[in-house]
Amino acid sequence: MANVDKDVDLAVLLRISNSWSPDISDDELYLATRGYWRMSAEKATRVVQAVAVAQGVVRAVFDVHAWRPAPSRGAEGRLVFDGTPATRSADWVGTDVSSIFSPGSQNPVRYVLAADLDRVLTSRRPRRVGDDDLAAMVAVQEPTVAEQVTPIVDAFESDVVWHMARGDLESFHSNLLGFLMSTYPDAAAPLRRLFTPAPSGGKLMVWREWRHIDVVAEGRGGSDRFVIEIKIYSIPHPGQLEALASAPLPWSADHGAQGAPDTSYWLLTLMEPTFLLPAPWRRVRLDDVALALEAIALDLLGSDAELFDRYRAFVRRLVELRDAIDPRNQLDGPFWVATALGDSVPRRWLGPLQKMRYAGLAHAIDREHGGHVTLKINLTRGTGLMTHLRPLASNINRSVGWQLQGDQLRLVALVQDRGFLGRSTEHRARRASIVENEYLNWFDFHAAQETLGDLLIPKEWGPGQWNHYYPDFVYRYRKIKPGTTTRQLATAMAEITARTDTWAQAH
Repeated sequence: MANVDKDVDLAVLLRISNSWSPDISDDELYLATRGYWRMSAEKATRVVQAVAVAQGVVRAVFDVHAWRPAPSRGAEGRLVFDGTPATRSADWVGTDVSSIFSPGSQNPVRYVLAADLDRVLTSRRPRRVGDDDLAAMVAVQEPTVAEQVTPIVDAFESDVVWHMARGDLESFHSNLLGFLMSTYPDAAAPLRRLFTPAPSGGKLMVWREWRHIDVVAEGRGGSDRFVIEIKIYSIPHPGQLEALASAPLPWSADHGAQGAPDTSYWLLTLMEPTFLLPAPWRRVRLDDVALALEAIALDLLGSDAELFDRYRAFVRRLVELRDAIDPRNQLDGPFWVATALGDSVPRRWLGPLQKMRYAGLAHAIDREHGGHVTLKINLTRGTGLMTHLRPLASNINRSVGWQLQGDQLRLVALVQDRGFLGRSTEHRARRASIVENEYLNWFDFHAAQETLGDLLIPKEWGPGQWNHYYPDFVYRYRKIKPGTTTRQLATAMAEITARTDTWAQAH
């Protein structure tokens, strides 16, 4: 390795556990380590060595000679390096560097100063919890959220397909997918197989926006019947899916919430739902659609090939964006989009990015809680909103729970008894009176305070002081400081969720 500028040059540790096996060849190990990695081009110019890490252990070290962007459209922001085995690679292989990667974080990339690399890689002794923590010995950096997201957003902004889709993203996808499957039934077979595992082939009749369902399709002779509801930035509520399953179809007029016979129902989403799907719905990931589109041969699409190629790059880019903004990639970085991204993306992106960010937080809460948590995610007044509610054991018309809206942590109660719903001052007073007299001890922020400490900003509430949200919410809130990390929020929300479920069951 050439002389290292100790204040500038970097080494990058790259986690390749999914590609590594004990019998991997040297060439395969190099290819697995080269890329493609989501990191900034500017920072890559400072990287002089790359370390392959699998199962927390160094498997190879390479001197980096150059970085290049990924060659395919839709993978903007990913880089690949050209390099050769480092002179001291054999001395370093076998070192345990697991503490460089913080527990639970999904991001496979870590930077250290190149001058510190020898210090990181000198001990081959297996490490134990609490035994000289490497992360405490050297300065470790993860790629920032802005570093990962900005090149992808820039690619969207320069793509005509994105500007065509902006008005109604779900309709854009349903129109394109419906067109492909109906106009090119043979070429689009990989796509069709996502929804009918053993397609009969031949012509497919497709209805779009049928009774508010995005795609309804039927094959020749009544075969291959399926329904697709598409959600990109949001997830429908279970009640919405039940209503859509009840909607009449061209071949079934009256079938109820169980869905039409001999028909499969698919929810196509970019983000993983935060609740268990009601029957008969099953999920198809946009990731799977991207793979199916990759399997379609361009030469079978005639004059539509170029537009199709741009569309499948667009789908890949959406998946890339979701993964880049996922807060689980940087659990110990600030959660809120405005803090994490600053002014690095246009303001119109903040809403969609917040929804994706909240979806990632929901699954981080799941992990901390140790079991499935039903969460509702929405966007209100341009701000992300997450809600968890549980009905009281003694009265199913009343619920308690929490909301995270922007930097507000709310403890809430819903009073949905007949005679208590309404916008009037009288209705609000009735709901507040019930809550104050019967459920006052629910509004205790101690569970959050234990985790967040002084990140939870103090606020005093006097007798009779309540906030309201039409038609049935009564709540109190405390604000959370902007630098709060995803890990801290997930831990706090898991604690409050456990308290919600226990408290509701006891009341």
